Amino acid sequence: MRDHIEKAAKLARIALKEEEFPAIEKAFAGLIAHFERIGTVEVGEENPRPSLLLREDILRQEVYQPEWEEGETKDQALVIPRVMD
Repeated sequence: MRDHIEKAAKLARIALKEEEFPAIEKAFAGLIAHFERIGTVEVGEENPRPSLLLREDILRQEVYQPEWEEGETKDQALVIPRVMD
């Protein structure tokens, strides 16, 4: 677990103090237990809980479908506009 926390902190460019690791490990253990619990719920059950519905929404893949304008080529439509600062 500690290796994963150190890697995440490094990627986020966060310097963690040694005394912070136990609390972070405890929080991650709670999250992992929660996701394992909602992962065991049967999808076909009657009256599914909200956590199950959320899980199903996350797992559904959506395909990006750009809107076309008249006279626009496919390549132009696929370009995602840049946000100006």
